[in-house]
Amino acid sequence: MDLLKDVLFNQVAVIELETKANEYKKLVEKYTKEFNSLPAKSLKYARLDRERQVNDKLYMLLKTKYQESRISEASKMSNVRIVDPAIPPEEPVKPNKRLNLILGLLVGLFLGVGIAFIREYFDRSVKTAEELQSYGLSAVAIVPEIDVKTALERFQKISRDPESEEPLKARLVTHYDPKSSVAEAYRTLRTNIQFSSPDKPIKTLVISSAGPGEGKSTTVANLAITFANLGKKTVLIDADLRKPILHKVFDMQRDPGLTHAIIGSHAIDDVVKKTEIDNLSIITCGEIPPNPSELLASYKLSSILGELREKYDVVLFDSPPVIAVTDATILSTVTDGILLVVRANKTDTRALQRAVELLSHVKCNVLGAVLNGVSVSGGYGSYYYYYHYYYYYGDGHRKKKRAKRKKRETRAY
Repeated sequence: MDLLKDVLFNQVAVIELETKANEYKKLVEKYTKEFNSLPAKSLKYARLDRERQVNDKLYMLLKTKYQESRISEASKMSNVRIVDPAIPPEEPVKPNKRLNLILGLLVGLFLGVGIAFIREYFDRSVKTAEELQSYGLSAVAIVPEIDVKTALERFQKISRDPESEEPLKARLVTHYDPKSSVAEAYRTLRTNIQFSSPDKPIKTLVISSAGPGEGKSTTVANLAITFANLGKKTVLIDADLRKPILHKVFDMQRDPGLTHAIIGSHAIDDVVKKTEIDNLSIITCGEIPPNPSELLASYKLSSILGELREKYDVVLFDSPPVIAVTDATILSTVTDGILLVVRANKTDTRALQRAVELLSHVKCNVLGAVLNGVSVSGGYGSYYYYYHYYYYYGDGHRKKKRAKRKKRETRAY
């Protein structure tokens, strides 16, 4: 046992000595590397030292030159002298407000005129009655733009229904506001139509337009009212079998109507509807057919028209636009004439030219055109003065006086 113990102790001692030997070996290798690197560091140190010496000499040279330059500059006499001392201004030199204002006004003026000329050049809409004459159309009447808000207020007052909101029915200004300048324009239209053919009075008339949204339905409805107010027995026919609207304007049922009379399901007397206006009846569209043009071109419509000629003094048709479909041209061949509605600053001159060409192909009687939607408040040439005079002599001037008197009375209280 003692021998085994000694052997173990000796093995442990051997292992410990081997470990120390390895550590000493590593230290020897480390110091050997450091010793070998000494020549390289010495060389690097020597190179850096030389660079330091060169930089020191360069610095001293530059410092010497700098001092010499200062001495040379100080030895020179300056040729600059003060003639007059600077005086600070009492007002700012810039910005020049007066100059900027004048320039701004001039630029704004020229820019506005330029934009106006550009818009005028690219605007292809009809604006004046003189332009209508260039397309072979005479201006039968000039109708001012309807103030829908004022017309609705007038309608609510007369109908005694302040909650009513019927802008379509309120457009019947010849009935609800007969003393307005717009109503007077429609009466002028009626008079001009009557005198357009004194030898052969116009009994059947088609009202159409070059395109949609130009006011043909409003025009034909008010024209019908003016004829009825004259004591003439008038019938208004909604021949727009695609987008009828007169039944909404007069607030009545669409069925039965014109299409029912044409196909023979109803007699003509059964489709004629009385209105609240004396001497004025209306034939609504009826059921919208799949073939409107064929119905209007049928012999049955000519027969119905002949029957209406005998019963009524005036027969007016509201037809679709001329360019869109052929309905208006078909009706113009079986009636005494056709009247085009042209909306100022909206109707395209090319569309109007095309409409005139289409009507000339069927050789119908074109009475002329109604320039609709003229803005009187914008000073529309001679029309402004005309309606200004009417306003003075008509009901508008009295309204203004009543308003002033009421205002004075309110102040007095």
